[in-house]
Amino acid sequence: MGFASVLMGVVACLGQESPSGRWSAPEVVHQEAQGRWTEVYPMKVRRGSSRELSVLWAQHNGSFTSVRGRDGWSTPALVGPMALVDSLVTNGREYVLKREVPGGMRLEVKKSENPEPEISVVIPEKDREGADLRKRYPEVFPAFGALASDEANVYLVLGTTRPVHVIFNRSSDGGETWRGFSFIAENLSPEEAVAPALFVEHRKIHVLYATRDGHIRQAVSADEGKSWSNVMTQLDFECWGFKVIASERLIRLCFFGLADRDARKLVGYWYCESADGGKSWSEPVLIGKTRRGDLQVLFEFVAGESMLVAGYTVRGRSESYPKEAKVVISRDGGKTWKDLKLAEGIEGGTGLPKVSVDGTKIGVAFVQVAEEGRSGETKLLFREYAP
Repeated sequence: MGFASVLMGVVACLGQESPSGRWSAPEVVHQEAQGRWTEVYPMKVRRGSSRELSVLWAQHNGSFTSVRGRDGWSTPALVGPMALVDSLVTNGREYVLKREVPGGMRLEVKKSENPEPEISVVIPEKDREGADLRKRYPEVFPAFGALASDEANVYLVLGTTRPVHVIFNRSSDGGETWRGFSFIAENLSPEEAVAPALFVEHRKIHVLYATRDGHIRQAVSADEGKSWSNVMTQLDFECWGFKVIASERLIRLCFFGLADRDARKLVGYWYCESADGGKSWSEPVLIGKTRRGDLQVLFEFVAGESMLVAGYTVRGRSESYPKEAKVVISRDGGKTWKDLKLAEGIEGGTGLPKVSVDGTKIGVAFVQVAEEGRSGETKLLFREYAP
């Protein structure tokens, strides 16, 4: 794609109007001359304490970050041969969970103003009895993870493969020491889709994970993870992947799966909620229609001031090619959703939106590629939406 085409695309998007708001012109964070789109994918949009904006993304040769300044985006800085899984800032410390290459997880803990980690450990290591988990399960591979905290503790949950487990740990001293991993669920079947979500609500720890037979499984602990009670909810939809936002009143769920609408079974991204701790769920509301086999694990669900925001990718004719990155918003608690037309006017295919909300502003990093079947540049773009 030549300079003229790029310029025309930028001009077409300058000050782009969308329902009830405006997108900024797309900014190029990074580009690869002939990169495959799956080799450049955003992992996090972050705002620092001084309002510094940065984008973290991964390629086949490691993870990188760029910072936005007055003169554009900085030269990419190598973070390491890792991919971000989850992060948490609490009580003046930042906890970063990363997937290492070729395998395993690493947890880093640092003070917010210090760029270098104070603690860096490979996990999982020990169970509660001090036994080495790697010896017990030599092929254990943590594929998914999540972090949460309350006033006294930091909590960590992992979903593993080969074999399939859901395991839990906590630290009461800011990550200096950990209690030792315990098993919430052990030796599940290979068909289980273990991508757990973790949150603390009313002094109870909740761990949710979905199974492909249409269940949401939930483990609840009222004693800081010493013991667990399990809640099994048979849903009227098939859930193949989900994101969760929890508050004191509601568990909000955005999921990719199959549900009923107007007496038809539709594949898409859906929203539902539970007001009784996950025992029952509201009727699913369709966020966006798509097709089975889409990139169901690569979607976003975040909350801002009086709004919910979701981002996902619609594929092209080929299952491996992105057609359009979508960002949708709800201002009435998930009852209705509007498409904000993130990619309108941008040439080629777009996908993998990573969403950040700051007050009423929405920041999105996403990938742009050449039209399907053509070779060309792969770009990492950034746009901001203001109501």
